[in-house]
Amino acid sequence: MKVKTRGFRIASIPRRRQWATRAGFMMVAFGTAATLIAASTSEVVATEPFGATQGSFTDELQRPALMDFSSAPEEVLEEDDELWQSEQVGPNASPYQAFELEHPGEHTPVRWSGKVDPERDVSLLAWNHEKERWDQLRSESGSAPDNTVLKAYLSEDYRDVNDAAHIAIVGEDSSMTRTGNWKPDSSGVTDDFRDPETYDFSMAHITDTQFLAEGAVDPELDEDAQERFASAYRDKMNWIVDNQDQRKIAYVAHTGDIIENWMLPHHSEEQAQKEFGFASDMQAIIDEAGIPNGILPGNHDNGWGAFGNDMFNDYFSQERYEEASQSWENGTYGGPWQEGDNSAHYDLFEVDDHEFIAVHLPYGHTNAQRNWANEVLEAFPNRDAFLFTHSYLRASSSDDATKASGNRGYGDNSHLLRTQVVEKNDNIVMVSSGHYHGTAWNQNFNGNNGPVFEMLADYQNYEVDGERNTGFMRLLQFDIDAGEVTVNTYSPKLGEFNATDYDTGNRNYQPETDEYTAPLSLSTRGTTVMTDQIQLGNVDQSVAEPPENEPKPIPYESPKRDGDDDQQIGQLNIRQQDDLTVKSGEEISPIDLFVNDDDAAIEFEGLPEGMVGVADSRTISGVPTEPGTYEITVTAFNQFEVEETMSFSITVEETE
Repeated sequence: MKVKTRGFRIASIPRRRQWATRAGFMMVAFGTAATLIAASTSEVVATEPFGATQGSFTDELQRPALMDFSSAPEEVLEEDDELWQSEQVGPNASPYQAFELEHPGEHTPVRWSGKVDPERDVSLLAWNHEKERWDQLRSESGSAPDNTVLKAYLSEDYRDVNDAAHIAIVGEDSSMTRTGNWKPDSSGVTDDFRDPETYDFSMAHITDTQFLAEGAVDPELDEDAQERFASAYRDKMNWIVDNQDQRKIAYVAHTGDIIENWMLPHHSEEQAQKEFGFASDMQAIIDEAGIPNGILPGNHDNGWGAFGNDMFNDYFSQERYEEASQSWENGTYGGPWQEGDNSAHYDLFEVDDHEFIAVHLPYGHTNAQRNWANEVLEAFPNRDAFLFTHSYLRASSSDDATKASGNRGYGDNSHLLRTQVVEKNDNIVMVSSGHYHGTAWNQNFNGNNGPVFEMLADYQNYEVDGERNTGFMRLLQFDIDAGEVTVNTYSPKLGEFNATDYDTGNRNYQPETDEYTAPLSLSTRGTTVMTDQIQLGNVDQSVAEPPENEPKPIPYESPKRDGDDDQQIGQLNIRQQDDLTVKSGEEISPIDLFVNDDDAAIEFEGLPEGMVGVADSRTISGVPTEPGTYEITVTAFNQFEVEETMSFSITVEETE
């Protein structure tokens, strides 16, 4: 069959394919007719578009043979205001548009133009039929509202036996999909809060108020000194209330170590109650203002988890938050993990019809509490989830993700929380913690391979005039649609942002981790690609060799959403501890446990009353109070969930 056009002729059309040229580029058709445009004019002779399809993927872009190509829409035939838009996909996936075009041979130019968000990347790919893989020809950031244009040459490696070439345009949110590209941006956010017009809501993060509570009721301090400590806590609460509307504060989280002196067996119960009473009064300021909030016990509030959470519950009970939540306009107290124990609980709140859940777990969280957290998170799959706990990330001097070097970024038993909760739930977007003196950030991944932003902030040891009562806290400001959070560190007492000026101890952290904007995998954070035009050159434009400065194609690497692919499971060993005999009422010499993995999580079972196991230091100490023989079990877990157990006995004898 011969087809004539004004000024030139198109030769025989292969079976099932026809093509046309416009200004030297060809439009390929599947069907009985083709879009035919004379080379010297823009006159359209006949209309039928070429093959196209679109979709999304999480781990790997499928091969063309598995794609269902149909006629491409007219929007991609002309470079005009008409765009073919892909579906918008969330942070754990990448959208693509693929095309099946006629390949005339040799090195043929291909050109794509379209619109992509400047915060996203767009890549031009071609299927290499010789090597059975997608090759990346070009990649760059979007330039919307202007078009992004990607151009390259296709060799005959990209031509199949039916003379077809397969082109794909992939949009990627590389801050979400590639750990190496993830890094909070500290530019433009230092020493000032974000303009409230540019975000939707904020949360206040408070942690490790222990010295403030202790100093406020310390009998060895005079009234003026007590007031300096008390005001640092009080000013935080009053600032939150005063700025609730202006700063759009929708939730407040306190991640533990509320007080100082309920950690060791010799600590005075009377002093602990005074400190808890003061902290309770301070937290009541935001309760009375009707601001949704949650609080949890740290190791100073429950004796490294060994004392239980009874005293915490005396002051921060289930009943307290059931009553307080009656005045929460856009929030609900979800309830405790078990009746009467508010040490683990969850809250619900919403902003502009976007729904969130906040899950709180105490220091020394148990397997039962972690299972409860999973059940709660699974019950609310459509709510973006914030996880709050006391001890999670270690402080770090690294300026990016600490997970890259293994499990070194995680302390105490936080690896259990990471593997058993964070990495199993699709909707977790952020984890916040305190405990370790300093700051850190990290990127982990949730159950749906969506990135999780992990944050540590603990300023308890920062000093003003030689006293540890600077009162620094954090305001987290969220842009829901953009999927990002801006972090500011601020002291209402001092009226200061520059926390590092008060760090007299040179803590383990990077100053940039005090103020920054970080990408956040909220379900609203989406990626879209829009094609304006796709063109493949004709025989006359093909060349034997592309220009010398033409970048070479490279194998396309699909987004990786985990960081441990190349790590090997190591051996885990605990040195056997001999059985011991100790005296009741006498402080024992600390028992040092030796585990060959410094980052393994440790759990203790069966300790006598009055004795405490500290996972981070691998020690058992305290003053046993009840005679008897106790079978002790120590269990270690490494980052690959390899488990090792060691048992020994402690006999507590009556003191003569």
